[in-house]
Amino acid sequence: KICRRTFDLVLYPMSGVQGVRLGDYMLNGKISRGAKGCVFLGQRANLGEDFIRSCAEKQGEGSSTASNFVFAAVKYPATNREIRTMRNLHAKSSPCLGVPQLFESGLHGGKPWLAMELLRAPVAEVVRKLRGRPSKLRWFCLCALGHLLLRRLREIHQRGFVHCDINDSNIMIGKKFGSTADRHAAFFVDFGLAHPHPGGDPISAHAGTIEFNSIRSTDGGPRLPRDDVEALGWLLCWAFLGDLFWFPWIEEVNWKDKPRRADMCRRVQLAKLGLLGSGPASFETTYPGLPAELAQYMRLCRQFGGDLDCGQAARPDYDALARLLGGWGLGGEGQDVEDAELFGRLFEGTCIELPSTLAQAVK
Repeated sequence: KICRRTFDLVLYPMSGVQGVRLGDYMLNGKISRGAKGCVFLGQRANLGEDFIRSCAEKQGEGSSTASNFVFAAVKYPATNREIRTMRNLHAKSSPCLGVPQLFESGLHGGKPWLAMELLRAPVAEVVRKLRGRPSKLRWFCLCALGHLLLRRLREIHQRGFVHCDINDSNIMIGKKFGSTADRHAAFFVDFGLAHPHPGGDPISAHAGTIEFNSIRSTDGGPRLPRDDVEALGWLLCWAFLGDLFWFPWIEEVNWKDKPRRADMCRRVQLAKLGLLGSGPASFETTYPGLPAELAQYMRLCRQFGGDLDCGQAARPDYDALARLLGGWGLGGEGQDVEDAELFGRLFEGTCIELPSTLAQAVK
C-alpha cells in the first residue's frame, strides 16, 4: 500500500507471518499481494540495533549502501522462472538497467522465495497523482516516463528476454534507499511470465494482463519484443485516459469458464484493432482527446516484424517510438539520467514546460 501524500511505503498488518525467517531476512510487514504471492518487507536478521540505527542515520545523509544491506523486498512464493530470469539479466559485466538487484533466493516450505532491492511505489500510484493535472502537463510527464521504460525494455530485450506482463503493478518508480537521482528511476518487476527471446515457448492468450496485452498475444505463440512495446503503449493510453472501455468486460467474465474467457480475449483483441483503424471505432473518434503521437505510437507497433520470432525484422524500432514521445531517440546512460530528472520535475509539478528539444517534438 502506498501513502499518496508522502509517496512512500505503508505496511499492511500481518498475521502468522510476522517474524518468519527466509534466509538472512526476517519478514517484518506485507507490502503488496499479487495473484500468486506476496511481497514483504524483509530485514536482515542478527543485526544489532546500533547498526540499524547507524544505517537509518546514513539514509538521512543520502547513503543507500547500508540501508540496502539491511532491508529488502522479499517475494514469497516466487517462481524458479523469475529467479532464473533476474539472475540471467544481471549475469553480464554490468547490471541490467531497470531490473532490481537480486540479493538472495532460496526455498521455504518447498516453495521458492527471493529478496530484491526495495523500491518505492507502483506506477499506478504515479498515474493517480497525475489524474488531476492539466492534460498537457500529464502528457509531457508520460512522455518522459515512456522514454525511461522504452530504454529499459530495449536492454531487457537485448539481453535475451521478453517481459510478457507489462501492467501498472509491474512497473515501479524510485528506490526506497538511494540518491536524489534514484528517486524517480523506473524498474520492471515480476518476471514470473518472462520468456527468452528468441526461442520462447508459446503463451496462452489470457496469460499476462489482458487489459494491456498486445493484439498479437491473443493468437498465442511465443511473445516477442514487439508485444512488450505495444503493451507499454496500451498502458500509456490508460495512464492518459483512465480505464479503457474493455476493462469492465475483463472484470465481469467468470475466469473459470474457459469458453467465455476465450471469447472475452477475442472481443478485447477486436476492440483494440478497431482503435487502430480509421473507421467509427478509431482512436480519433472514440478518444478524441488522446494525443495524436500516442495513436501513431500504437499503429507503429503493429508494423514491426510480422510474426517472425528472430532476426532484425522482429526487433522494434525503439528510437522511432521514442521520437513519437518527444526528443530524437533513446540515447544512452547520460540521456537516461536526464529523462529521470525531467520526469521527476514534471511529476513533482516544478517544471511546466519541456526543454526546447522535446517541446518541438511534442505539440
